[in-house]
Amino acid sequence: LNVPPLSTERRKQMASRIKDLAEESRVAIRNVRRDANKSADNAEKDKSMSEDDCKHTKDQIQELTKKYEAIVNERAASKEKEVMEN
Repeated sequence: LNVPPLSTERRKQMASRIKDLAEESRVAIRNVRRDANKSADNAEKDKSMSEDDCKHTKDQIQELTKKYEAIVNERAASKEKEVMEN
């Protein structure tokens, strides 16, 4: 099966779609962070978690958020480069 090479216009469309999907992923990650922080705040309010534990939990949540956003950024850049080269 012969598949013709992609046109430059189509490559740009695909790269744009990759950026859109990456942004959707980052928004989803941030939504999870917001929900987790809210849960930690509620646990502190209910006295099932100390203030220090709450702060530590939020710090861990932020670290994970940064880690997974970096993964999304890295993979999006890699895929965009691949689309534009081939």
